[in-house]
Amino acid sequence: MAEGGREGETPRVGALDGVRGLALAAVVAFHAFPALVPGGFFGVEVFFVLSGYLLASLLLGEHARTGSVDLLAFARRRLRRIVPALWVLLAALVVAAPVFAGADVHRLPGDVAWSAGGLTNWHLVLDHSSYFNQLGRPPLVRHLWSVAVEVQFYVVCPFVVLWAARRRRRTVVRALAAAIAVSAVLLAALGRGADPSRAYYGTDSRIGALLSGVLLALVLPDALGRRHRTEGQATRSQAARTGRTADRLAAAGTATLLLVFWLAREDQHLLYPLGFLAVQAATAATITGAVAGRAARRLLAVRPLRWLGQRSYGIYLWHWPLVALLRPGIDVGWDPAVAGAAGVAGALVLGHASFVLVERPLLQRRPPRLRLPVVARPAAIASVTLFLAGVVGIVVNLPTNDPIVDTLRAGEQVLASQAVVEARPVVAPAVPVATTALPATTSTAPAPPAPTTTARPTTTAATAPVPVAPPPTAAPLPSVAALPQGRRPAR
Repeated sequence: MAEGGREGETPRVGALDGVRGLALAAVVAFHAFPALVPGGFFGVEVFFVLSGYLLASLLLGEHARTGSVDLLAFARRRLRRIVPALWVLLAALVVAAPVFAGADVHRLPGDVAWSAGGLTNWHLVLDHSSYFNQLGRPPLVRHLWSVAVEVQFYVVCPFVVLWAARRRRRTVVRALAAAIAVSAVLLAALGRGADPSRAYYGTDSRIGALLSGVLLALVLPDALGRRHRTEGQATRSQAARTGRTADRLAAAGTATLLLVFWLAREDQHLLYPLGFLAVQAATAATITGAVAGRAARRLLAVRPLRWLGQRSYGIYLWHWPLVALLRPGIDVGWDPAVAGAAGVAGALVLGHASFVLVERPLLQRRPPRLRLPVVARPAAIASVTLFLAGVVGIVVNLPTNDPIVDTLRAGEQVLASQAVVEARPVVAPAVPVATTALPATTSTAPAPPAPTTTARPTTTAATAPVPVAPPPTAAPLPSVAALPQGRRPAR
């Protein structure tokens, strides 16, 4: 997406622009018409392989000419290629999102900050944002995860190439192959869940495609016989034979890519990593045909593909926000095909404007300098300063809390308080007790007898009546005659 450049780079190959245009068409079609091109997300893998190839070829050529790599010049070229167009997009989102996506604007400060720093992919990982599940409005910067992966690769790429240029070719090939295998293992391990977004976003699991491009840049010149020749230039028959082989490779690679774009599904776990490795190999074959083939070079350099490839970075930057803001049946009452076509058309227009006004002037060998009259310079500086201050002010004052989450939390608090009230025991009101003392009386009356109640035995069908013992009978008194003589009672 952001590989192209002019200063310090080899002449542009039109067929490679065609490869880039093919990858861009797959990605944009996947976002705008997902049912039509369900495997279009693999277009990003094509971008990665192509980016690694172009960057490594540039740095290897510089090392072959000068014996070293100018790291500061490389960093300046990359920043000039990536940052201006990216920051223009972020500034436009800061202004437009509160108007067109007010309910989701709380996410924008974090999205803009992480994206401006080239860390969008890790922001999405930490935020558990899915690339494949469509629930609510997706982040407007979600597509910038791939730009972040490339920016992070820019940090290590010069050192990888410097190391590779000073080692034996066999050692370098083995080391790069091992690194690609490790990345593939991570891709397989992280892609086993129900949602493989972590595997899709991670720099660790996706750097294998970029390293595949570096490996291709190392082995392709030797395979084509263009370096370290000892027998002079290749004969015409050898060149023709090499061209035919490259054309066959390009045909097989391009056919494989088209089949994957058409048939693959993101929920097919076999794709992690086999599908990605197959796309890397197919892209390498297509690049070989674009560089060394004849028929493939002509076919891939057709004008529509070249036009898309040259503007791929700007179109890629602008297409996703338009698609996310034109959801059919939600944001607009259009048919899905109409909404997708409108998003694609807007991306083509804005991407072309970005290429003409921002990217191409900065990619020239000597970027143009804006010449203003001395009187107008203070006004221009003040205008730019006010614009930047306004953008920063909008970002600072944007809400950072999700209104839906706040509403749900408030509802939970209300329900919790009601549950506490219902759980309290009900206490009857206390009855006041009279405390007035009765006057004392001198006469004492006998207390009335307590009422007696006779308990009636109750019997049930299951319990037999308990027998009551008869009261004991008193023994009869002896008669007087029966008493002894001396014991008669006195009268």
